[in-house]
Amino acid sequence: MPLTPFWLTDAQIEAISGWFPKSHGKARLDDRQILSGIVFVFRENLMWGQAPAEYGGELALRRRFTQWCQSGVMDNALGHLFEQDGDGQLRLVVTTAMLMRHRSGAHAIARGYLPTFAPIDEMEAA
Repeated sequence: MPLTPFWLTDAQIEAISGWFPKSHGKARLDDRQILSGIVFVFRENLMWGQAPAEYGGELALRRRFTQWCQSGVMDNALGHLFEQDGDGQLRLVVTTAMLMRHRSGAHAIARGYLPTFAPIDEMEAA
């Protein structure tokens, strides 16, 4: 069964656009395209190379995820990306559980790059 690609909405991108670094003369892939691909990888628990090419390719997704984690952009962006569930309630687009089941997401959390997404057992111990 083919997966349906995930694309962030205009409203979602508008809500987080202030955290993205500005491009300094060098053309780069669109932040919406890349972040949508990163979200898709985590939601579907895919390896980076399994993401559809329309997101920019494995290297672009992995590189931007790493850069954004190290700069704090990823934590801010993912921590402020919401969608409505079937009952009209807001929920995070990417959850701690989604990140923890993915090798790169779990690694980023363990290194402290995604403090918004501390594992539940760590939050309960505090």
